[in-house]
Amino acid sequence: MLPAYHNMQLVMIDKQCREPQREEVILFLCDELDAVLIKRVVAVPGDVLTVQDGKLAINGAATDIPWKSEEDINITLSADEYFVVGDNYDASIDSRSDKVGMITGADIIGKVY
Repeated sequence: MLPAYHNMQLVMIDKQCREPQREEVILFLCDELDAVLIKRVVAVPGDVLTVQDGKLAINGAATDIPWKSEEDINITLSADEYFVVGDNYDASIDSRSDKVGMITGADIIGKVY
């Protein structure tokens, strides 16, 4: 999948949106990278992430999102966790990376339009 947003692109941000839904694009703080990132929400609080054979499933539904390691995983997101992925799956540093991981509502700056 190709990136939906590019460097220096102007976007509108709804800073009132602190509980994004699946498929929405958000802006959030990433302390580990000392950066503000823009990513798409793939899973919301309470969702179950499963990785088998390098493929990610959300609540049992297969996705086309590749995982970056071969280890099988089963994670249930807590009440304030979000799993985000960049639209350019192969090059994105996102929740699949230890540098980003799950993000919380406190990290979210807003929803991108």
